[in-house]
Amino acid sequence: MDARKAVALDPSSVKSRYRLAVAFANLQLFEMALKYLEEILEIDPKNKETIKFKEAIKNKVST
Repeated sequence: MDARKAVALDPSSVKSRYRLAVAFANLQLFEMALKYLEEILEIDPKNKETIKFKEAIKNKVST
């Protein structure tokens, strides 16, 4: 299933949002990746994997 459809079907799905963030990051669409990572952190503010990934993306954007 397409991750965007999964998010639409289950708006609280952290897993689907993370998959979208990874996909956008792989396409170097870092702003879109950050959008989904922020959404994950709204749902689960202590998600360590997401926090680390977000910092890595921010470092790529700032360089």
